[in-house]
Amino acid sequence: MMLRRLPFVLGLLCAALSPSLIPAADWPYWRGPNMDGISPETNLPDSWDPAAEGDAGNILWKTPANCRSTPILLNNRLYFTARDKEDIPSEEGEKVVCLDAKTGKVLWETRFSVYLSDVPVERVGWSSVVGDRETGDVFALGVCGLFQCLDGKTGEVKWSHSMHEEYGLL
Repeated sequence: MMLRRLPFVLGLLCAALSPSLIPAADWPYWRGPNMDGISPETNLPDSWDPAAEGDAGNILWKTPANCRSTPILLNNRLYFTARDKEDIPSEEGEKVVCLDAKTGKVLWETRFSVYLSDVPVERVGWSSVVGDRETGDVFALGVCGLFQCLDGKTGEVKWSHSMHEEYGLL
């Protein structure tokens, strides 16, 4: 089974943090709160059963997502970039997804196009978002070079720059 078809279990990230710690445990960068790949959390589970949820296991929730990006956690919300509409080549794109970290409920999705036809599919939805603790904004860079600032609460695009058109990024 190809990696892109495997369910991306975002709940595992939340399972590593007890529900009472989630509000204080922002991970606004792909390598953790200090950008060093080290978790300050203690007593984390050594293993889990992806099939067991709720009281039967230590998985709070899970959701399928078609992405390779590392999720971030900011203000009780989980954000990630994902591939979108891969089965419709003329509409294929990427999206930034925002989930409630406690429930896994989708709060919003902001979609953008993949307009370069020669982009390898393995690169669609692989860029990790970054969160700003001060403003709550989320920054995303798409595979076609679209760099955006999104309102972390609503998903509204505050500004965007086409790095491809403005600077020749490929």
